[in-house]
Amino acid sequence: MTAQGAHTQSLQISGVVTKRGYVMSQFARFVRTGYQRIEIAENPQPAVYLSAYGEDAQVVIVAINMGRTVAEQPISLSGGAVQAFTSM
Repeated sequence: MTAQGAHTQSLQISGVVTKRGYVMSQFARFVRTGYQRIEIAENPQPAVYLSAYGEDAQVVIVAINMGRTVAEQPISLSGGAVQAFTSM
């Protein structure tokens, strides 16, 4: 099996999209080709993980809550204003 085949197999099993496949599709939906990684606190609180990417005036922040409860995470941006916000 090629590396590509192994990768595809981890995303689908018998035609059913796996959790990993769903997460990767959501990530790829917002983090586009050419975006550069932006410095951000990667683990600002227990079970919360952040990463940020951007290009020009476009910034994407990926927040993952691995905990079992709702978590609030304040995020501040310097040198710009938020024009749109999408929550998944």
